Amino acid sequence: MARDFVLFLPLVLVIAGSLKKDSYQPELGVFSEQAWRYVDVVLVVVLLTATGFLDVPSRLKGQLGTVGVSAVALTTQAVLILAAIYSILRWKYGLPFAALGLGRRDSLYHLLWSLKIVFAALAGVGLLASVVFVVPAFVSGARMLVGPQWSWAPGQAPSRAPLIGVGTLLFYVDVVIVMPFVEEVLFRGFVHTPFLRKFGYKGGAIFASALWAIGHYPKPGRMIVAVITGLIYMYVYHHRQSLIPSLTFHSASNGLVTAVIGLLHIMDPKALVLTVTGTAAILWGLCSVIAGRRQAGGSARLAA
Repeated sequence: MARDFVLFLPLVLVIAGSLKKDSYQPELGVFSEQAWRYVDVVLVVVLLTATGFLDVPSRLKGQLGTVGVSAVALTTQAVLILAAIYSILRWKYGLPFAALGLGRRDSLYHLLWSLKIVFAALAGVGLLASVVFVVPAFVSGARMLVGPQWSWAPGQAPSRAPLIGVGTLLFYVDVVIVMPFVEEVLFRGFVHTPFLRKFGYKGGAIFASALWAIGHYPKPGRMIVAVITGLIYMYVYHHRQSLIPSLTFHSASNGLVTAVIGLLHIMDPKALVLTVTGTAAILWGLCSVIAGRRQAGGSARLAA
């Protein structure tokens, strides 16, 4: 009963929102070219609600397991949602899918800008974790890499990583790639301008983030995090006028959490902290160098 209510709640809210007349106009830029309307958002949310009841054939449930079945259902839903959005843009308005903020122009710049922030934040968190956990252990004489472990007994080798089945692999692909992409396309790219016309920038951002958070029910902590990150992603999308930064942040955060949880089963946490911190610092420097060279090359072409 609660699940059915949650599945229908976004649709009910979106339909209720349609009662309000448009009272804002998007500013110049990519948003002024996004001609699709609020009614198109309602149609996609109807499809989102209907596909929420999809069920996987019973013969696949035994082969893929619970995790794999969930991944197949979510991926099928994602494909249908993307196909619907593509059809609306292409056949109703004559717009390319890139109109959502995925244009090639400056795409590498937006990607590098986003990755620099991701790696800088990761390195900063790693440094803080090193100060809190690793350095005290080193000062007290503990062996950081081969001494007493946090996740297994002293003198006992870490357990081998469990074999990854097809279902688990599908789940990882879904969490790191498929769902971040479709969620950013729908809850940022597709709804932004119709919500902006209806509720204004702030009201539209809050409404879109609340709809996204409902999908994280029944975990209150995840719902709160979803609201906050949704507002951040919408702010980035609005001001950068590109979906690439928020998509990068979303995919990176999901990937990092998934990777850390998996690596904790086979690595000493202290070693993991040092490895992640060092790798993040190196990648941040690499992105900074590439971005600097591209910016210098662009300035040289303009001067010529």
